[in-house]
Amino acid sequence: MNRIPFIIAVLIFCAGIGFSNAEVYKWVDKDGVEHFSDYKTDIPEGTPFEAQDETLFDPAADAARQKQDQKTMEAVNKEESEMISETKKEDEQAAQRNKAEAPAPTVIVEDEDDDDAYWRDHEARREKELHDTNKAQEHRGVEHPAVRHE
Repeated sequence: MNRIPFIIAVLIFCAGIGFSNAEVYKWVDKDGVEHFSDYKTDIPEGTPFEAQDETLFDPAADAARQKQDQKTMEAVNKEESEMISETKKEDEQAAQRNKAEAPAPTVIVEDEDDDDAYWRDHEARREKELHDTNKAQEHRGVEHPAVRHE
C-alpha cells in the first residue's frame, strides 16, 4: 500500500535521464560509410570526427547497414545449410555402418493369452542347465541329489 518508495525510485530514474550525457561521435571511414558511437575510443586514430548531442537518421548509412546485414545473413544461412547437409550425410553413413555391424535382432514371440513367456523361458534354461549338470555328474559317477533316476 505504501507507494512512496516506488514514486521516489521513478523520480530518481527520470532525473538521471535528464542529467545523462547523450554525446554521440560521428566519423566517416575510408569507404565513405558514416559511423556513430557513444565512445570516443571507438574512433580510429587520426580520423576526423564530430560530436553530436543526438543521433540523426541518415538514410544512406541505414541502407548501407541493411545491405551489409543482408549479405551477412545470406552467408550465415548458406554456411548453416551446408553444415546441416554435412551432418545428415554423416548420420546416414553412421546408420548404414551400424546397420551392417548390428547383430540380427532377437525375436520373442508371445502368445496373446500368455503373460508368463519370460518365466517359461527362464524355467526352460534352468532345466537345461540342471540336465547338463546331471549328465556331467553321471559321466563322472556322481548322482545329483535333486534328480531321481527311475
